[in-house]
Amino acid sequence: LFSSHPHFLRMTSLQGWNSPLLGCGEDIPICVKVVICPFYMNGKNKADVDGRKMSLLDMLLCPSEYATRQQIRGKFNMGFEPLTDTILDVLCCPCVMCQNSRELKVRNQLLTSLYRPSTLDMD
Repeated sequence: LFSSHPHFLRMTSLQGWNSPLLGCGEDIPICVKVVICPFYMNGKNKADVDGRKMSLLDMLLCPSEYATRQQIRGKFNMGFEPLTDTILDVLCCPCVMCQNSRELKVRNQLLTSLYRPSTLDMD
């Protein structure tokens, strides 16, 4: 049913990330949130990849952005690159957090558009 939809094919491919690691300028609000309140964005990323609402505990427990990134890779069939992700997380965690946030936003928008009920008039 959806497997021939171009967005579905793009979303489930092994192509990788939809935006570059240093593409923070692609979504300024996400970048600002990461800089001002990284604990919030860290918790939000984890909750988003889990498909649930964020709780206060998500912010307080501060899940590993590396683990969230691995979960994103697994959920969207992006292949695993643990060494690369470890190095990126250590050297540029804010960039990783921004990229994770942008990726989840794009993929969730694609899923929403795929599963939105048709607005065709059935007369």
